[in-house]
Order: sequence, then C-alpha cells, then structure tokens
Amino acid sequence: MSGVPSPPAVMSEHAQEMLKKLNRFVEEVVKPGEVLYREQHSKSENRWACPPVMEEMKAEAKKRGCPGLTTFEYAHLCEVMGKHLLAAEATNCSAPDTGNMEVLLLAGNAEQKERWLKPLLEGRIRSTFLMTEPNVASSDASNISIDITRDGDDYVINGTKWWSSGAVDERCKVGILLGKVNSGEGKPLHQQQSMLVPMDTPGIRVVRALTVFGYDDAPHGHALARLGPGRIHHCMRAIGMAERALEIAVDRAHRRKAFGKLIAHHGGVMTEVAECRVEIEAARALVLRAAAEIDAIGVRGAHSKIAAIKVVAPRMACEVIDRCIQICGGAGVSGDLDLAYLYALARPLRIADGPDAELRAGAVTNGPHGRPKLQEANSMVNRSWRSWQDPNEVARVLRALVGSYRDEGSTPDASVCLDMLAYLEERISEMADLPGLVHSVGFISTPVGVLQDAKLCAARDKFLEKAFDRLKRRHGNQWKRMDLPLVAAVKNYRPQYRDFIIAVLDTAARELAVELPVFLHAYAFTEETGHAIVDTSISILSSHVDKVPFWVLSRSTAHLATIAAREHSGDALIAFFRQLSRLECTEIAEFAREIFAFYTALWRLNEALHEKETESMRRWLGSKLEHLAATKEDIFFDGFALENLCVLLSKTKLEASGLLQEIAKRVLDEDLAALSPPALIQCSRLLSEIPSSPSATLQRRLADHICRVQWLSPGGSFGISNLH
Repeated sequence: MSGVPSPPAVMSEHAQEMLKKLNRFVEEVVKPGEVLYREQHSKSENRWACPPVMEEMKAEAKKRGCPGLTTFEYAHLCEVMGKHLLAAEATNCSAPDTGNMEVLLLAGNAEQKERWLKPLLEGRIRSTFLMTEPNVASSDASNISIDITRDGDDYVINGTKWWSSGAVDERCKVGILLGKVNSGEGKPLHQQQSMLVPMDTPGIRVVRALTVFGYDDAPHGHALARLGPGRIHHCMRAIGMAERALEIAVDRAHRRKAFGKLIAHHGGVMTEVAECRVEIEAARALVLRAAAEIDAIGVRGAHSKIAAIKVVAPRMACEVIDRCIQICGGAGVSGDLDLAYLYALARPLRIADGPDAELRAGAVTNGPHGRPKLQEANSMVNRSWRSWQDPNEVARVLRALVGSYRDEGSTPDASVCLDMLAYLEERISEMADLPGLVHSVGFISTPVGVLQDAKLCAARDKFLEKAFDRLKRRHGNQWKRMDLPLVAAVKNYRPQYRDFIIAVLDTAARELAVELPVFLHAYAFTEETGHAIVDTSISILSSHVDKVPFWVLSRSTAHLATIAAREHSGDALIAFFRQLSRLECTEIAEFAREIFAFYTALWRLNEALHEKETESMRRWLGSKLEHLAATKEDIFFDGFALENLCVLLSKTKLEASGLLQEIAKRVLDEDLAALSPPALIQCSRLLSEIPSSPSATLQRRLADHICRVQWLSPGGSFGISNLH
C-alpha cells in the first residue's frame, strides 16, 4: 500500500530481548518439556486432561515474560511458537484464547472482563470459539443459522456447532458463539450476533471430538485461525511449522545415504530444499509486511494484506511440509518425525477462517468495504478470471473490484469490468446471490461510483434491466432480500426500473418488516406520492419504537424527512415526530454515530413539518448533545461518529465544544483509518467552520492522518496544508 513504511529491518531493543528470552525458554523449558508432556499424556487415563508439566511451563513463562510488543514484533515470536507447538500454550498465546481475549478487551463490559478476561489472561482457564456449523457453508457468516431467541432475561440457543476449538478441553469455561437472532427476521446483514456462553450452561453437550487426518489434537482439540491480528499470529506459526519441517528433513537428509551418497547431496533434493527456503522467506516477508501495516494504519487499512497472507502462508506450509515428507520417505508419513502431524495442523488452515477462493477476492481489495486496491489487482484479475469455473467466484471478484462509493482514488480497469459484466449477464440464471451482485454493479459509473466510462455505463444499464426483470418476477418469495437491488435501482434510476421498484414496494406495504428502511429510501427517491408504504411504515415503527434497532429508527426518520418535504404530511407523521423527540437515545443506542445520524434526521424532519421553531429545536438539540458529552454510559465512539457529528453541527450551527473534546479523547487513529479520504476532508472542512480549541485539535489529527497514510495523490491534497 502506498504510503505505508516498509517493515523495519531491526526490531526494537525490547522486542529483540523478548525474542531472545523466548528462544532461551524454548531451549531450556519447552524442548525438555515436550518429552515429558507426551509421556504424561500417554499414561493419563483421561485424554482430555492437560499433563501437569504444562502448568509448570506456564509458571516458568510468567517469571520470564513482559508485555509491550507491536504486531510486527510479536509476529517474530509467533514463528518460534509455530516451530515448537507447546510454546504457544506455555506462554498463554494459543488459539482461540488470544482472539477471544481481544474480543473481551474491546467489547466486554466490566463484569465480563472480571469473570472471563482476567482468568484467561492469567492462564487459569481456556475458551472456545463457536462459529462453524455442519449444515451450512460457514465461510459465509451470513449462513450461520443456530437460533438465539430472547426469553425474558435469558436467551435460548438451539442448534449444532462443530470445529469448536478447545470445547473438549476440561479447562474450557467460556465460548464466544455466533448465531442468528430471532430466526433471522430482519435485515440479512445484521441478523447474526455474538454471545458469551458459559460452557457449564445446562443444555450444552459436547457430542464428539473431531479428527483431522486421524489426529484429535488432545487434550485441547483442533484450533482454528482468527481474523485481524489473529491471522498474523497463525500465519507466522505456519511459517514456524514449515521451518520445523525443513529442519527435520535437512537433518535426516544429512544422516542417510541412498545410491552411494548422502540424500542431501542428490541434486533433486537440493532443488526441493531450495524451493522450500525461497517460499518460506517470501511468505515471511509478506506476513511481516501485513503486520507492519496493521501497526501503521490499523486492521481495516491492512485488510487486503491480511487476506493475502491467509492464502499464502498456509498454502506454503502445506507445500513445504509435503516436500519434506517426500525427502524423508516412509518415516515422513509415520508418527516418528512429526511431519504427518505438522501437515495435519497446516492443511485445515486453508479452509478455516475462510477458504482460499473466498480470500482471493479479499486480497484484491483494500479496506472493509471492498474498495479497489492498487492497479496491479486489475492485471492479476484480467489474467486469471476466465479460467475460473464458477461464475459466482467471478461475481465475487467483480464486487470486490467495484467496491463502494468510498473510493480511495485507484480504480478497476474498465475493460476488465466490461468483460466480466458481459460474462455474468450470460450466466445471470446461475447467480447464487443476484441481489448482492446487482447492488455492487449499481455503483459502476454512477456520480458517486468508481468509474466514469460510457461503454461500461451502457453495459451496467443493460445488465441491471435484465436483472431487475428477473427479480421482479421472482421477488415475491424473497422480497426481504430486495433491499440491495433497490439501492442499485435508486442510484441508477431510469424509467425502466420503476416497475421493479413499485412491485417491491407494493409487496412491502403489505408485509413490511421493521428492519428494512431501504424501502422508504426507494420511495423517497421516486416521484410517486401517496403510496401506502409511508403510512404502513409509520404505523409499524410507532407501534414498535421500543423494540426496533435504533439504526432503523434513524434511517427511517431520514427518509421520512425527504418524503415530508415533497408531499403533504398527515397527523400520523407529526405524532411520530413527537414520539421520536421523547426518546432517550443514550438508553437505547450503543453507537454515537447512530445517535448523531438520528438527531440530524430529526432536525430535517422538523424542517419539513415546521413542528418546532428553529431556535427552539436548536436549543433542544444542544441540551441533548451536552448530556451525551457528560454521560458515562457505554456509548461507542469511532471515526464514523465524528463524521456524523460534523454533518449535524454543520446543519444546526451548534458548536458542541464539550462533545468534540470527548470525541478527541475517545476516537483512536485506527478509527480514523476507517474513513475514506473524501470523508476525512469533509470532516476537516466542516470542523474549520467551528471556532473552538477541540475543533482545531481534531482538524490537525485528521490532516496528519491523511498525510501519513498518503491516500491522496499529490494533486488531491487540497484543503489540508492550511490545517497545520
């Protein structure tokens, strides 16, 4: 990525000392402990009981360890842990505990941290991650189907999980479970939620221990990879496994003869060893590069590199271990040399946490919204996509290339997108997720899209017309999935699309679910008036205002404001406005960005209804923002909160110095990395209109962030230099 410094050639002195300590710990404690560990485990009557020597190693590790490493520095330690697998658990750095600790640290409340995070950090308990299900393709998280239903103060969970890392371990006391809330009613992309589940909860039953190539990995059970920094850890451990395999093969090749000379002296073996060394070094460089980017611009900014290493490192480890098995002959597939066990550990990593085919699409994008990466992605896709057998994989990569309107300046090649679009139009009947594809195609060559190309624009309209006709005929059975293509229809509105929009709205007016405000969005964009969708939405929202997600209220209010500005508003909308004005947002919302968006929508709705005088509405909003600045409740602030607050302050002409000061404290640089350069520049400009010290502080941070990451081209850095 442009602007991100290359990984430092030398780690900090502190990190180098930690690496030396870990190597000494491995030599003095782990290697001798491995022999005793296997002996104790083989003699134990309970395969799932941890051998006592592990607790002794953990106690010794606590005496030697000290915190304070960056992702890049910690990656070097992970490689050592991969070479000597007991080192990870002995240092309390094994999966899935490290990932679960991160989740608890970032999202857990005080009680959960005391009950679960503290004993996990101290190594007194283990944990599990419960995502994968046997009956669905779990690489697509939206397929997760285990049901979570609220029953008073409790939650009832029904379903089956497998590949639940560590669930059979006797020390496993808590799990993080991903499930579907209320049988998936509502918006598809928001129906899955995570939940902490104590493993001694009545009804939880561990049916069996799974095996990989015959290994059950007792006493812990098979561990799977995790997102973000967790992928760095696992990829470096995979590199460590490859190094361990190569050491075993080279050592054996120097001790055994074949055809009159050492195996190591045969030209074919030398070539294989050289290939192994080259691939290990290349994978290591890529993983360390990804680690450096995480430290520089956060997990979101390093998204594409993280996806790339998840493809490269496990595949490299499998290929290296396989070569080493071949060099060692029959001993390689036995249990004597650990090579078979290393392969059993490495091979599932190409499936766990997303299969290679899925992650290839992520590797050509940059950021959480699938924004285009640099131009080399175009040539890579152009060379290879025609050889792919599955048109749905072509669709996924096209969606990744197109991305969203939050573009960073780099664009996919128009000819590549044109060819792929023509290919997909011919195979439109084979699309597994046509609504999702239509949504992405809708961003091509729009005023806020990623390309401005006349031929591509024409191809887009031709594809959309055919897709809308197909969706119009079959939408009745899956109308709740029509939110995505409706967005595309709105952004690229043409008279030919009106029948599709009205057909979906007619169905929605009869069966509207409260979590689909996009239907109001579609109606707000058309020139229709008096459609039943408005009264139906108001009726359902006002009846369930204490039950629907807060973001639903916010977005619905924004669309109702647009509608109210063009057509006569009835008593029902005025009553709904008054009902919304009585809400205590800090009691029902979790994210500050949602609160600010809601207040902006409420301001616009008041302007359309003329319910309150402008100055009275401004004073009311000012008091709400002061209360939010002073609240100590768990309201989450991020970069999008700053973006939405700037829009609100711009419309209302409020200063909100106390709230800006609070945001300056709570919003981290990693949060700012989630914003696109246009959004960052807009925030800077809006803040420049507010004459206060907190505003100036935030302006300088935004300017420093844009310049440091260098997202903008030299000619696109307007409006930034004067902010220092």
